[in-house]
Amino acid sequence: MAESKVLTRTRVSSRDTRGHIRNLLDLPLGSVSRIVCTPGAVRANHYHKTDFHYCFLEKGVAEYYERPAGSKRPPKHYQFGPGQLFYTGSMIEHAMVFPEASILWCFARNSRLSQNYEADTVRIPSIVPPSSTMKSKSSGSKRAGSSKRSWRHRRSRSRRGDG
Repeated sequence: MAESKVLTRTRVSSRDTRGHIRNLLDLPLGSVSRIVCTPGAVRANHYHKTDFHYCFLEKGVAEYYERPAGSKRPPKHYQFGPGQLFYTGSMIEHAMVFPEASILWCFARNSRLSQNYEADTVRIPSIVPPSSTMKSKSSGSKRAGSSKRSWRHRRSRSRRGDG
């Protein structure tokens, strides 16, 4: 796969008086991990030869960077907020910066037992621009979703009931 799909849409599959069920994924998986990230944490800076994963941000902010494995081009940059699901395919170099305390769920195709994970993972020099490790925005970033507004703006409007 040359490029990931990145933001993945989820849908409410069932709704009644008790609430609703939102199916995040419906596919066979090898592992599910809950990752707690401290403010300023940088994770990944690698690619997987065969594995892929979907990441669901439960809390916080994720600055996500990706590019095809072996590319020398600057990585694409996306910002994700709570409730967003994003995808990383195999052979995609990727890294994440968490400017604030965050909780990330990772749903991977392959087992994450250490021996399996290490055999499939290729570590790379950081693809995160040096100025981005503590900043939450960069001028070349792409915002996740179809709106031109950030997820923070949409969240504050929906809490007020006007958007």
